[in-house]
Amino acid sequence: MNTVKVAVVGAGVIGLSTAVCLAEALPYCSVNILAEKFSPDTTSDGAAGILLPRVFPDIPLERQRSWFKETFDHMLSIVESPEAPEAGVLLSSGYQIFQEMLADPTPYWTDHVFGFRTMTAQEMKRFPNHNFGQAFTTIKCECLRYLPWLEKRFRKAGGQMNCEKVTDLQQLIPHYDVIVNCSGVSSRHLVGDETVYPVRGQILKVHATWLKNFIWDADGKNYIYPGIDYVTIGGTQQKDDWRLEVDKGDSEGIMERCIQLEPSLQKAQVLEEWVGLRPGRKNPRVESEWLQAQDYQVLLVHNYGHGGCGISLSWGCALDAVGLLRKSLYEKPPCAKRFRMNTVKVAVVGAGVIGLSTAVCLAEALPYCSVHLLSEKFSPDTTSDGAAGILLPTVFPDIPLERQRRWFKETFDHLQSLIESPEAPEAGVFLSSGYHIFKEVPADPKPYWSDYVFGFRFMTDREMKRFPNHKFGQAFTSIKCECPKYLPWLEKRFRGTGGQIKCEKVTDLQQLIPHYDVIVNCSGVLSHHLVKDEGVYPVRGQILKLHATWLKNFIRDGDGMTYIYPGIDYVTIGGTRQKDNWRLEVDKGDSEVIMERCIQLEPSLQKAQVLEEWVGLRPGRKNPRIEREWLQAQDRQVLLVHNYGHGGCGISLSWGSALDAVEL
Repeated sequence: MNTVKVAVVGAGVIGLSTAVCLAEALPYCSVNILAEKFSPDTTSDGAAGILLPRVFPDIPLERQRSWFKETFDHMLSIVESPEAPEAGVLLSSGYQIFQEMLADPTPYWTDHVFGFRTMTAQEMKRFPNHNFGQAFTTIKCECLRYLPWLEKRFRKAGGQMNCEKVTDLQQLIPHYDVIVNCSGVSSRHLVGDETVYPVRGQILKVHATWLKNFIWDADGKNYIYPGIDYVTIGGTQQKDDWRLEVDKGDSEGIMERCIQLEPSLQKAQVLEEWVGLRPGRKNPRVESEWLQAQDYQVLLVHNYGHGGCGISLSWGCALDAVGLLRKSLYEKPPCAKRFRMNTVKVAVVGAGVIGLSTAVCLAEALPYCSVHLLSEKFSPDTTSDGAAGILLPTVFPDIPLERQRRWFKETFDHLQSLIESPEAPEAGVFLSSGYHIFKEVPADPKPYWSDYVFGFRFMTDREMKRFPNHKFGQAFTSIKCECPKYLPWLEKRFRGTGGQIKCEKVTDLQQLIPHYDVIVNCSGVLSHHLVKDEGVYPVRGQILKLHATWLKNFIRDGDGMTYIYPGIDYVTIGGTRQKDNWRLEVDKGDSEVIMERCIQLEPSLQKAQVLEEWVGLRPGRKNPRIEREWLQAQDRQVLLVHNYGHGGCGISLSWGSALDAVEL
């Protein structure tokens, strides 16, 4: 396969992090790092490396929060692994002290560090010139170890490193499809950005093994950071100063100020004095543009200007840059004169809401994949077509709650964006308000999804009088997604991206291996036979569709067995949850019981006309299966990604699960 050629300019922590994320997330890119200097000679190598960001004025706080959280989580995963010593990543506890009380004493990053608290009066006595302090545990990343560890990871992903001084990006255009500028303060000359400037930082490395906790004065000029082999003390923040020579006066000032904070440093031996130029900028520049070269354009992604926060935001900004690259190439692929590529052939098996969502996300996120949707049945004949479609998930026992939260949030946000668009009626997506009632107070009366639906509250005693057999209730507005409309809308969107749909019964994945590079299994309950997963089983669901136009609000019994969901053209009432029952025939006895139970909740249903009775088999499983493996066929391996087993939560988690599968 001819790959997309990517040049990353710069080999500091921003450049290497970006190169690694690109090489690992986009394996069909050939990624080259170009830099005049590599570790141990980069600015990053001298950084103290404590994860402690500041707030940038013109960047949405949520984006900054994402940058820090992604970086912290990445570093924490290293801390918890055997690679921590080699990578130079460790937990570090200590104090951040202030001469005056803060306007905002709980900055956004406090949600991610450990044990954040206000220092006690007794602790503050140690710092008589300061009136306020915060204690917490964060992460320290020592780039003298971390950068070589990243280089090793980059090479393992197929990346290449070239020692080359880049003075003009135009010199790269004939050789690359994409350029990623991570050149730090050199961007002032390389891309003519006069808003980036040097912030000269001088530090000392001292031998002081008795120090374990950091101290950081909030003015940013005084800090003591114990590390693996030495303690870093500093420093200076000299704007527009390009000097790289050690200033003995600065060294004396640093030592004097740090001894005031930690008198025992009088006994410390100075091992080294070091100077580096941080890339100062009002806000980091993480954005994309296009470079013109004769009759074609080259994508240019910028990732620089982080000041003293480069390590603190490195992984999150790298992931952001990868997202910009992926999005830009999808919207405007490289010119065919420059770029030819055999596409990666992907087969998605299954055309319910999980399969179609996954196919759309694949086709849109990876435009150089040729995505085929294979299924024996399409809308209106899938299990999803009969689902009531209210966004209301359950909790799965063995999947981290944060992952489940992300699946639901991404699905809710996706469908909410449809509601706010002119396409809502065609897509069958709308807001739906109502009640979730319980015979007993649940163990968790405020579930995780309550943060995303609208107006979540506990029902009043007056409201509960309507349901005398129930003791507790929740009222909120969620989203209803009607698959007889939504699936055709997804099919249209899929075809619009170049996706192909084939009516084909797949009974053995081996039959697909000669024809596809990747197989995505979204076959639902059929995975019981297709991939021999005995953990998946049918949960037979029977529902009735009624004509009851006077009903507007939903009612759902907490046991999940009884529900009333008003829709666009009819009201869905249900239901049954019959495990290991493969029957697809309508059971008149079930219909009678469903009607009886629903009339108890909503007596006016006695007047409703039954339009249709329907049966489907939900793909029951203890936990959804969203993971990957490799299929072997003679001398060839094919990637197999699974995305099935959501039970009655398929619609509620469909888009988030699809995005997860795309990442896998």
